[in-house]
Amino acid sequence: TNVLQSLLLEGVTINDEINLGDCQTVCFIEMGQEQVEVNIYEDGYFRYNHIATQGILGIFDILADRYHLRADEIEHLILSHSLDQLGEDRPGVPRFSSADDSTPAGKEDVAAIMLSYQVELINWIDGIHRVLFMFGGRQDRIDQILAYGDGFDYPGTADMLRHRIRSDIQVIESISSWNASTRSDRLGSELYRFVNLIGPISK
Repeated sequence: TNVLQSLLLEGVTINDEINLGDCQTVCFIEMGQEQVEVNIYEDGYFRYNHIATQGILGIFDILADRYHLRADEIEHLILSHSLDQLGEDRPGVPRFSSADDSTPAGKEDVAAIMLSYQVELINWIDGIHRVLFMFGGRQDRIDQILAYGDGFDYPGTADMLRHRIRSDIQVIESISSWNASTRSDRLGSELYRFVNLIGPISK
């Protein structure tokens, strides 16, 4: 939370277009493999935090139990196929294109798993939606929502996030350069900010 607050106070630019210094209320959503973390800042200062202990890997565990496969087999299957129908209130049967002919599942099995993945992805993202409503009960209070994390490595995550929560959500792809200090005698005391910043940037 301190690193994210520093980004706001320094007014860095996200994705070459969003200057954090221009936003009154900013929400950061980390969609990780192990957990989801929501941090909200007003006027550059920390206001709200929520951590959910289920990340996207939890979806694979659910599907592994349902289809009697290992979680890593489910993950491989999902990464080897692409969904082109996401975001409907009532999902239809997904269309998919195999990227690995060695996948030991028939076409109907893959379609069933991908449909189940879509449903569980909706449930996961709707949980994030509920967390945002807990912040004052109003989404329009948040000027900008920025998202990052390993969850975006999997098909449909970004599209579903925008469809189920807000269409203007930005997935962080780049952060502008940032000088920790203009005084060299302070640089050593602020190097920890750069070390901590590696985490959000790498995700």
